[in-house]
Amino acid sequence: MYWLALAMLTALGGTFHKFSRSAEAPGGEYSTHLTKAEKQLLAQGQVVLKTHWAYNDVWHSGYHTGPLQARQLLGGQLRFVQFGHWQDFHKGRLSYEADYFPPYRSAGKVYDEAGEVSELIRTQPILGKIDTLVETQVIYLNFYNRADTLVVQHFFRAKNYQRVAEPAAFWSYDVAGKRPVPSNWKFQRY
Repeated sequence: MYWLALAMLTALGGTFHKFSRSAEAPGGEYSTHLTKAEKQLLAQGQVVLKTHWAYNDVWHSGYHTGPLQARQLLGGQLRFVQFGHWQDFHKGRLSYEADYFPPYRSAGKVYDEAGEVSELIRTQPILGKIDTLVETQVIYLNFYNRADTLVVQHFFRAKNYQRVAEPAAFWSYDVAGKRPVPSNWKFQRY
């Protein structure tokens, strides 16, 4: 009985590890979907363009798909870049779609259960104090009038995907960030 429980915990841990890894990390989702021929092309220094397709979760209730560029960097590390139009489906319905414009630009839409756009997600490079940063804006739309912006969440990262301390993440009532929310404000969608 003890060995059966141990085997089940090990299997669950392995499954969790597989799905918790970053898609771009060595051994992540993208690299596990490379064919033997694609790996050979990468080893020869060629760029591989492919349409990626993978399940979203262990229950196979949805999938995501889109064009992907892979290249091998010095030292053998792989670099994956999403480009073009990507889509996420969950239980047969479109849940998210985005257009990627490398480097560091994207525009996406999150769909609710009724198939209406509930959020917009945009990334764009901005000039920081020392270097170029990437700003991500999550634009929450008004539930009752989807043409109106309810609130916008702004956060920033370095080009290497690390969070940065300056500028600090903040919320505002507009995309430009000129109308910040009050200091005691708490997000409430409905």
